[in-house]
Parts: sequence; structure tokens; C-alpha cells
Amino acid sequence: MPSMFFDKDRQQWIYQYRSGNKNKKKRLPKIIKTKSQAMEQKSKLDKKFYEASAGIAQPKKLRWLDAFDRFIEAKEGEVTHSTHLWYKSQVARWKEYLAARRTELVSELRPEVVADFVTIRRKDGAAPKSIQDDLVLIRGVINWLIRIGDMDMSPVRIWPQVRAIPVNPERLGYYSTEEVIRLIQYFKESAFLDIFLFAIFTGARRDEITSLLVQDVSLSKMEISLRNSKTVTNARNMYRSVPIADDLVEVLRRRINGSSSDAVVFSEMHSHSRNWPHVQMTRACKALDIPYRRFHGLRHTFATQMGKLPGVSLADLMAHLGHTQLSTTQRYTHGEAGGVNSLPYSSGKKAPPKRGNK
Repeated sequence: MPSMFFDKDRQQWIYQYRSGNKNKKKRLPKIIKTKSQAMEQKSKLDKKFYEASAGIAQPKKLRWLDAFDRFIEAKEGEVTHSTHLWYKSQVARWKEYLAARRTELVSELRPEVVADFVTIRRKDGAAPKSIQDDLVLIRGVINWLIRIGDMDMSPVRIWPQVRAIPVNPERLGYYSTEEVIRLIQYFKESAFLDIFLFAIFTGARRDEITSLLVQDVSLSKMEISLRNSKTVTNARNMYRSVPIADDLVEVLRRRINGSSSDAVVFSEMHSHSRNWPHVQMTRACKALDIPYRRFHGLRHTFATQMGKLPGVSLADLMAHLGHTQLSTTQRYTHGEAGGVNSLPYSSGKKAPPKRGNK
């Protein structure tokens, strides 16, 4: 007779049943936490078990529209808002394609249907990494359906392989001072300008900009508390404090005045997809004929310019960027001639104080 028990080591409910002469186990998703939730799931699994034992099990007709909507709803509490928006954009793409192919049921998905999707995305000019992400998404939906007991196996056994390395790989590194000035002019009438300036004047990572709250900005102390999106090893280095450059004061004052302390500073990072900053930078670089060095290249640019300021050591720069190893920081400094008056401290602001992580 099937049973349910809780694995304390893995903090996960397990459904145990017998198939033939063997005992088998099925781990439930970790989102199922309470005993009542586990028992509700057990009832569904028991029904399938007894139907299969009696030879009366019928294949469940899972529709892609329902599967996608349930997946998006389930992920809402598990991922960040920006990632959730990214999932939605990918799901919308798959919905449109599968509707055009009249592939209504999950069980109707075939390798050739997936292969045609990849071909169409390539013709549309999608980057290999984007296509790879689309495949990861739909495989994730299928695996999720299997985990919750709605499917026994994937309808696709062989998935197309997509090379993640493009023919013309993007250049990594920093943007020159001249390129930064041209980019600022390009974004002058865009909502993206504030985000661009914040990145170039603080060296913040994309996720750190996304999670910045009004309460993290202190104009009276002229400093910002950034939550490290990487390299967090303990509570002491969860946050780091960075000074506010003069050029950012008006940008931040305009964004935080009249807002509640728990409001996000850059709402655009939540109302667009996760790739929005990269899309903006890609379009700008193409229009200005500037080599694209990713949105992350702004962090390299900041580090390169800050490293040229008198009195700023590599250790100071490491703390400011939130790195834990000097070797990582060294990869962020490049040899452009710019001088003290170059970005990011173009207003004559003093070099950031020597401080550790907050």
C-alpha cells in the first residue's frame, strides 16, 4: 500500500509505493511543505497508482495553455520579479509558436516540432544563448509537470543541441570615455539613462540595481547601501557601502522623493524583461557603431576609471566592487588613458573612503 513520509535531511515529502517486486520512491516538489498539502498530493498519486494496478489508467490530456499558466503561477513565489517577467516573455513565445503549429496537447510535442522552433528562432536572428534559454524553459515546464505527478515522462527524448558561442563573440571589457559620452547622448531622452548613469558611477551589478530600495539611498550621508548579488559568504559582507557621485545626486533625489522606504528606485528594471538592459545597450552600440561589451562592461568601465584615482589601492577597489579576491578585481582594470578628470568622478568628488563591506 502506498505511503507518504517526510525526509528531514532533504526537507522534502516522499511518496513510496510498490511496483512489481520493487519498492519505489517519488520525491514531491519542495513547495509542498505542510502535511495537508502532502496528503492532498498523495490522494492524487494513490488514484493513479490504483488505476495503473487495475489496468484502467487513462492518459491525462494536458493542454499547453494550462500547463504554461500553472507553471508561471507556481514560479511566482520562487523567483525574483524580473526573472518571473523573463519566464512570461519566453512562455508567450512558446504559446504563439505551438498555437501556430496546432500542438495543443503536451503529449503532442515531438522532436521535429522543437527543431522547427529552433530553425525559426535562428532565422529571426535570435542569439544562440536566447534559443538555448527557450529550450531550457520548455524542458523545465515538462520536468515540473513530471515532478508534480501530471506526467510520467517527457514526450521528447532527444532535444536539439544549440551552440551557445556565437559566430562573432562580443568583446569583453570597458567602454572608453569617448564611448561613454556618446552613449549618454544617445540615452538622453530614454528612461534607461538613469540606470546607465547609476551603473557607470557606482559599478553596481544589474541585479544590485534591480533590488535597490529607497531606504538604501542616503543623500544626507551621500552613500548607497548595495546588497551584494554575488560573493556573499556571511552577514558581514551581505551589503557594501558606496559613495554617491555628484553627478548622481539629482537622479537619485528625483527618484526617491515622495516614495515609500520600501519602494524600488528603478521600477523600469521590474516592468521590463530581465534582458532589457542588455537590449538597450545592444541597440545603442549598434546605432553608434561602438563594439558591444555587454551591460556588465559598465562595471569594468567604472573599475578602470576609479582605479586611476590617486590614493585608491587595489584593495579599496576590491571592497568597492564587492569582490572577495584581488585576482578578480585585477581583471576589471584596463589600461585606458583617461586621467583623474575622467568618469566616474568627473565632478571633482574625492575618491571613495577606505571602508570594508557593511
